[in-house]
Amino acid sequence: MFKKKNLFILLIFACMLTYLGGNILAVSKNATPKTNVTTNKKTTQKQQKISIEKTIAKYLENVPRIFYIIPELDKAKITKLKKNYNITDFTSEADYFYYEYNKIMIDELNERIPGNYSVYSVNDKLYCYVENNTNKIYIENDGIFSLPDYKIVVPIFNKAKTFSFNRDDDVYYNLIASLVIRDKKLSKESKFLYDTHRDSKDDYKLYVKVTMEDGIGDHYIGTYMIDTVMRTVTDQKTKKVLYDDSAVMKYPETFITEKQAGEMAAKILRKLKILGANQRYYVTDVKETTDDNNYLVEGREGYFLTIRIDNPKNPEIKELLGNFFINNTSTVMMKYYVVEDLYEYIYGKYTPFG
Repeated sequence: MFKKKNLFILLIFACMLTYLGGNILAVSKNATPKTNVTTNKKTTQKQQKISIEKTIAKYLENVPRIFYIIPELDKAKITKLKKNYNITDFTSEADYFYYEYNKIMIDELNERIPGNYSVYSVNDKLYCYVENNTNKIYIENDGIFSLPDYKIVVPIFNKAKTFSFNRDDDVYYNLIASLVIRDKKLSKESKFLYDTHRDSKDDYKLYVKVTMEDGIGDHYIGTYMIDTVMRTVTDQKTKKVLYDDSAVMKYPETFITEKQAGEMAAKILRKLKILGANQRYYVTDVKETTDDNNYLVEGREGYFLTIRIDNPKNPEIKELLGNFFINNTSTVMMKYYVVEDLYEYIYGKYTPFG
């Protein structure tokens, strides 16, 4: 009898050990994948970062040789730049200039292709913009072009685009080169020669004569007229418009007058939820841009204005909502920031810039 009882107790004890051991093993098995998931996530992020940098380097090595201002890429140092800076982070005026320049170029890229962009520096001479969700890469090279196909996304025109009023005529070479290659008049490996002159009567019209050098002689390819006001490129022989920036933009333009500027600005601010849906506002100091002040808004034409709102505690007091700029087609809006002492985009065609 004693032995049977002992045997029964031993069996129960063995079952308990088996149950506990199984649970401990299950916990151990469940714990291991969590560690692996974390490790795998970090590894994936690292590989993705390396992949983007390697992809940029690979694309740039294959950029057609005829494009202007491509830096030496034998030992390309590709660095991701910080999104936010303090003024003390800049060691020179040049650093600050390029920071502001990249901000504006991303704003213009967002006008065409809205997204969340990071900036990559290549040998501190060239900048690439990577859309973080799609990893699509764009290059800033006197305009913005997509990689690897090098199609025009944001061209530079004298009276429409960033800093172009300070540049030479040769900034347009990339624009012409991309069109000539697109139309398969020359291959990516061809060596281009350019001859540029402006119209004697209309200096906003620029003529670019393109020839190819093949070791034997120069072969005429064509002459292209760039209208920097209309933002078009025309083949002078066929009179065919090869590029029309307004067609690419496809803006739902609504032209406004000085009297309409405040109302349209308020409408946009309500859309952005900067101004409440039923909030009263007061528009003052509406002024049309001139050649003397449009450099503040990248040469755009439109209206500067001030908007104030009621103080919630005392309606007799009018609080400053902000100083704004709205372009004359109501497709772009900018706000003045006192600390930075500049106008920055808050609204474009698709979404607010960000």
